[in-house]
Parts: sequence; structure tokens; C-alpha cells
Amino acid sequence: MLSHSEPRTIPALVVDDSKSLASFLQDLFEAVHLQSPTLYLDLEGIKLSRNGSVSLLTLLTHSNGKPDRVYLVDIHTLGSSAFTTISSSSNDRKIRTLKDILESRRIPKVFFDVRNDSDALFSHFGIKMKGIIDLQLMESASRRTGANGKRFLVGLGKCIERDSGLSDEEKKVWETSKDKGKKLFAPEEGGRYEAFNERPLHDDLKIYCEQDVRLLPRLHEIYDARLRKMPGIWTRKINNETKRRLEESMAASYEPHGKDKALAPDWKEVSDDSSSEDEEWDGYEDTARDCEGWEDDMIKNGEYF
Repeated sequence: MLSHSEPRTIPALVVDDSKSLASFLQDLFEAVHLQSPTLYLDLEGIKLSRNGSVSLLTLLTHSNGKPDRVYLVDIHTLGSSAFTTISSSSNDRKIRTLKDILESRRIPKVFFDVRNDSDALFSHFGIKMKGIIDLQLMESASRRTGANGKRFLVGLGKCIERDSGLSDEEKKVWETSKDKGKKLFAPEEGGRYEAFNERPLHDDLKIYCEQDVRLLPRLHEIYDARLRKMPGIWTRKINNETKRRLEESMAASYEPHGKDKALAPDWKEVSDDSSSEDEEWDGYEDTARDCEGWEDDMIKNGEYF
């Protein structure tokens, strides 16, 4: 069994061979069955999309009263086995692998802008994700501004700076870690995209991968609180728009790096029909309750878009 301690004092636990993969799956399935956690995820890669590759998957398990656990799954090394290896800890015949978890409607999984992550997982590994909560859409829908102020989406970096509640000192540490990571993989900073696939993985890239995921539960809680003060139709709109994003990302016509991706949904036009939402969320009522800086965030996947 992998050892764990407080999430802010220990780096992500690296999963890069059959032994650590088996231990990770044991931990994950025990958490899913016993603690009913929310999973927070992010992918990194070279031009992360159907046209690029997946290098790393960072996953955080978050349960009330339990320390967050963070795993850095080395997809570049493990390949499809990361998703198809059967866990000996699973007691559900339908959910036995990481792929099954990603495709389950019943297990909530949180991303910030799921589109290219979904595109990459579907294109390279045949994974059709369900049960997704997209924090970018939650932020857009709950933003305290007029209709014109919701025209553009906000990037994760700006959300962390503005909404995370970090102290000035904590923000400085976060920004320094982010800058160190960019210097390794961003060409304009003297880095190389291929750094995500070099082994052993540089410690600064490990920190880069995990630090944002550690802050997702905090943002989720903040946007959830905002949405609970709004009419219930917004929950249905967010769920339906998330489903549309997933479907779009798996379509042949999807453009992973299209500039129109910076535009927010026209929320007036987004359906608030609950029928498609109920089918997608399978009983998880209000799940979706529970971005300036766009250009800065787009570099993390290998190029701007």
C-alpha cells in the first residue's frame, strides 16, 4: 500500500510501474467504495489532444473528513495499461478499471475545461467520459457580472488568483512553481514540449502538475456556494453544457486549438431541460453546483489556442 500524509506537505505519489499501479488502483477503488470521494483530474501532454499525446494524469481524491490524496499517473510510461488494468479491490463487476471509473455516471469527476482532456482520452484510449463536472462552466455561470461580462471564459490561473482565497504569500509560491515548470516545457521560456516525456520526470514538473489540482476542491466549493444562491435552472444548464462539451470533443469536426474556445456559452440559449441531464448524471442532483488569464493557461498543453 502506498503511504500518505497531509496533501500540502507531500508531493504527488508517482505511478509508473506495475507495482505502483496496482497499489494506486487498490487505494482508488477502496476510496470509491468506502468514502464516495469526488475525483479531481488534470492531464498534461504534448499538444494534448487527438493530434498530440498524453504524458501524465494527475488525480486527487477528495472526501469529507479525509486527507486529500494526490497521484501522478505516468501515462507515457504505462500506456493503455494505466486505464485497462483490473483492480483486485473492485467489488463491482461493471467498474473494475480506471477507464470504468472515468466512464461511470455515478462517480463525480471534476476537470477545469474538460474539452481537450476528453478529446485526448477518447482519441488515444477510446474513453468516453461521463459524470463530469466542469469548473470552468461553473465559474462562467456563477460569475457576478452582467451578460456582457460573461462573453469570455476565464482561465484556471486567473480563477486561482482571484477566487481561491490564497494569501499573498501562498500565491507567490504558486506562481513561482508555475514559472519553474514553464521554463522546462515552454519554448518561449527556453523549454521543450518533450520535457513531459523525459524520464525521470523533473521535480519542478511534478510540482507543476499537482499544484493546480490541489486547488480545484477549493474552487469547486466556492463556485458551488455561488450557484446554490441562484435558481435551479442554472444547475441543469451547466450539466447540459458539460454534456455538449463532451460530445463535441469526441466529434470528428472538433478543433482542439480553435480560438473560438475562449468564448463562453450563450447561457440564454443553453437548454435547461432536465431529461438529458438526468440521463447523464444518473441521480446526482445538483452535482454541477458542487476566465481572463486564458492565454496563460493554454500554454500548459504544449501550445496556445
